[in-house]
Amino acid sequence: MDFAALYQTIFRTDTTAPGYALVPVPEDRSLSNALAWVREGLEAVQGKPFGVVHQTEFDQQVTTRFHRDGGPDESFLFLGYAPTGVHSVVRIADHVRAAAAHHLTPEAFLSTFPPLSPRFSEVLAPFVTALTDFDHTRPQLLLLNNSVATGVLHQATIPSPDPALSRKILSWMLTP
Repeated sequence: MDFAALYQTIFRTDTTAPGYALVPVPEDRSLSNALAWVREGLEAVQGKPFGVVHQTEFDQQVTTRFHRDGGPDESFLFLGYAPTGVHSVVRIADHVRAAAAHHLTPEAFLSTFPPLSPRFSEVLAPFVTALTDFDHTRPQLLLLNNSVATGVLHQATIPSPDPALSRKILSWMLTP
C-alpha cells in the first residue's frame, strides 16, 4: 500500500484532496489488525506516532445525519466496518468546500448552517459523495479527516435495520 499517497489523501491541507479514503481490508488481516497496520504506515509517513483520543467498538443500525465526530479541532477518524448482512449507504460531505462556496470559513459555515437546521442538507447537497464502492458484505476501513478546518462530514443510511444481525464498527479517533 502506498501510505504516502494515502496520507496526502486523508490529511489534506486544501480541498484538492478528498479528505477521506475507503480501504479494503486485506484477506490476511483482521479488522483491528488492518487498522493498526494502516495507522503504523501513516505514522511512518508522518514521522511520529498519532495521539489516541479514543478507541471503541459499537453496533450501529440507525441512520445518522451528516456529522463530524466530537474531538479535537485537528483529528482523524479511522472506522473499521465488519462484514454484515445489514445494507447501508455511506456518504461523505465536504463542508470545507461548501464553506468556501459560501465565502465562509468552515467554522462559520457550521455556525451559519448548523447540521440540525432545515437548510443544512440543501446547502450541503452539491458537496455530497455517496461511497459507491462501500460494500457492507466485506471488511473495509473508512479513513476520515475529522478536523473542523480541513475535514469532511460523514453519514450512514440504514434502509432496513435487522436486530437479528450485527453491524459492527471499530472506531479510532487520532490526532496528529
